[in-house]
Amino acid sequence: GNNPSLDAQSVVVFKQGTAINIKTPGAVMSSVAIYDTRGRQVYQRGGINAPETVISGLQVEQQVLILEIATEKGSVSKRIVF
Repeated sequence: GNNPSLDAQSVVVFKQGTAINIKTPGAVMSSVAIYDTRGRQVYQRGGINAPETVISGLQVEQQVLILEIATEKGSVSKRIVF
């Protein structure tokens, strides 16, 4: 069948106050994992099953975070300065 892969450019990640908004237009997110630049996992959430989600309550200092976003069309990595 025709199963186009996820377009990383279409994935939107932005900080709103102390929360991180993630949108995956045209794809259903299954899970999100967040790592710091040392590769330590600071957050993980599965069972999202939606094209957008908000992550709040992250207990991290201001730093660069790497988000691993998994969807039914594949995974994408995004960097954000938190």
